[in-house]
Amino acid sequence: GFGLAALITPWFGKRFERQQWIVACLCVGAVGQGLLVFSAEPWALLTAAVVVSFAVQGGKIAVDTIVQRDTTDSVRGRAFTLYDMAFNVAFISAAGIGALILPITGYSRTVMATVTATYLVVALVYARAPRVARPAPDAEPTGVPATS
Repeated sequence: GFGLAALITPWFGKRFERQQWIVACLCVGAVGQGLLVFSAEPWALLTAAVVVSFAVQGGKIAVDTIVQRDTTDSVRGRAFTLYDMAFNVAFISAAGIGALILPITGYSRTVMATVTATYLVVALVYARAPRVARPAPDAEPTGVPATS
């Protein structure tokens, strides 16, 4: 999934705004996670792993592009460091939370459905969030909404 996202995301990046691609990736992640609501068979686990990892990496590539594009040179390194740290903490936290709430079998339809719903809620909230251009410190404000 990660490799597929690295190949496909640049193509979509030329056709859609980054924010639209992030919403699409969240929805794709919901589909992959939703598959696990209905089955825990090996084929479903493998398919979900590919689909969810594609969605995660596709969204991360878009966010990386936004950070690169919209962060001034003087703080870009720190911004990437904080962003990557938050991304990695989220991965570790997800594993820890899973260990705490999943049964010993590692599978719960309720948890899978909750994660699926969370993907969809985050996609909706992100899609509706306002976007305002933030000019560089030496630029004059324009009041024009940000585009990708």
